[in-house]
Amino acid sequence: MQQNLDNNQNRLNDLEIAARNRDQANEMQKDTVLMTKSRTRCGLRLENVLKVGAAFLVPFMIGIFTIVTTMQQNLDNKQNRLNDLEIAACNRDQANELQKDVVYAACIKDISELFMKDSHNLSENEQQNRYAFASAKTMTTLEQIDGKRKTYLIKFLYQAGLLDKRKTVVDLSGANLNGTDLGGSLDTPLSLNYITLRYVSLLNASFVNVNLKDADFSGSILNGANFTSANLAKTNFTGCDLIQADFRGAYIY
Repeated sequence: MQQNLDNNQNRLNDLEIAARNRDQANEMQKDTVLMTKSRTRCGLRLENVLKVGAAFLVPFMIGIFTIVTTMQQNLDNKQNRLNDLEIAACNRDQANELQKDVVYAACIKDISELFMKDSHNLSENEQQNRYAFASAKTMTTLEQIDGKRKTYLIKFLYQAGLLDKRKTVVDLSGANLNGTDLGGSLDTPLSLNYITLRYVSLLNASFVNVNLKDADFSGSILNGANFTSANLAKTNFTGCDLIQADFRGAYIY
């Protein structure tokens, strides 16, 4: 009987052990299923996240590319406009210079032709008209050219005898000759003896190292004019404005 009891007890123990093993196996199987489902869900989530990210990323990158391209195009257009403005300004400057050359050359040509004609048979009235035309032509030209060309024109008129007070002169009363440089070089003085520039504006004009013996500036505005080392013997400054005019080294008697 005792042996039967022991056998029965052993069978019960075996059954309990078998039951526990089945329970453990079932739990392990459940854990495996849960882990598999979890991995599946995670895989699905990651895949969904990647799909959603790609759906947003592509338009975002396209937008960034569009913005960058637009900015670059705007910069290129701005640079092109600046280049066009520079070219236009350069063309305007060249056109202005050309226009001044044309006006200056036309004045020289017209006056030269006018006084190259034989004047012996001209009446007094015709002589007066000739000088009146030369004066009007010169005044109109002076209004359209710069200081450099004004200097050339004054020298031309003087050399042609049209600004020599010992002769009949071209009247330049009221002319704007501001800033003209009629100065000579350090080595070679310029001779403008007997020149007449009456009632003209010569602000900041230069007569450095110029012979101006018996010149006539009466009534002119000579503020800031430079007469350094000039020969001003018997020069007429009656009624002139000479504020800050420079006479250093000038010869006056």
